[in-house]
Amino acid sequence: MTMCSGARLALLVYGIIMHSSVSCSPA
Repeated sequence: MTMCSGARLALLVYGIIMHSSVSCSPA
């Protein structure tokens, strides 16, 4: 359960970083 939660948290953080990168980039 801990690994699943960790993976979900990592995926959430990755999604936020990607979204921020796309929002900041003049795409």
